[in-house]
Amino acid sequence: MIYAMDNGKLRLEVNSLGAEMQRLGSCSGVEYLWDGDERYWRRHAPVLFPFVSRLKEDRYRLGDREYTMPKHGFAPASEFEVYRQTETELVFRLIDNDKTREYYPFAFEFCVGYRLEDWKLNISYTVVNTGSELLPFGLGGHPGFRIPFAESPDFEDYYLEFSQRCDPDRILFGPDCLVTGVRERYPLEKGRILRLRHQLFDDDAVVLEHTAKEVAIRCRGGSRAVKVAFPKMNYVGFWHKDGAAAPYVCVEPWLSLPARHGVIEDFYCKGDMVRLAPGEQYENEWSIEIEED
Repeated sequence: MIYAMDNGKLRLEVNSLGAEMQRLGSCSGVEYLWDGDERYWRRHAPVLFPFVSRLKEDRYRLGDREYTMPKHGFAPASEFEVYRQTETELVFRLIDNDKTREYYPFAFEFCVGYRLEDWKLNISYTVVNTGSELLPFGLGGHPGFRIPFAESPDFEDYYLEFSQRCDPDRILFGPDCLVTGVRERYPLEKGRILRLRHQLFDDDAVVLEHTAKEVAIRCRGGSRAVKVAFPKMNYVGFWHKDGAAAPYVCVEPWLSLPARHGVIEDFYCKGDMVRLAPGEQYENEWSIEIEED
């Protein structure tokens, strides 16, 4: 079911399936979120839980037991309930059930919140360990933004600009899109800018660490921008469909990384995953802010 909010500046639509944003636009009529055109990518902004991206052979371990898990976890295909709804806030909740336990044998509560505040959309994730065992999980966002959204229709007139100078490292992936363990310095123009071109994504996503915690999609000479801030996320990825002139770019705040090449990961041992004690709660928040003249 689709739920909508409008604060007079921004309009948001969210599907209870996956708690996934479907539309984000300004009340002036400009749409910013990717429309899900299946020629390129049928999704809009999946929520990644309890794992980010791929596992080797879709498998993982918990000690001496092995389980399967779909790409990006089961949250994108799970039906969430509406836990709270006001004029400017929507909170969706997923509680463990027979289906989730097929993939993930834990008791949990996972809430995804959306709150409109002026020209900003705040997105929150809350995980509660409702069981008696340690709860290991990864987490991330995967929103796509349509290009063009400003005056120029040319993809290569758009660029990514970090809020501060930084010296990021790129996480390198193998042909199977799993982590090789190798990092390489990824220089930015003037220490802040990455210019968009379709060939940038021919080898899958560009995933960076040690960046500034805010990045904007801007257009040369344009008056509009999309700013994504991710203060408590460890990585940010940029992606669109490889080998295509796809008219969008994803800006993906990730807390954790995909599996390592050649490794069936043990969730209890994977170093970048959260391990939440029984009864504890974990919270993270990131945001999307729209600039319009």
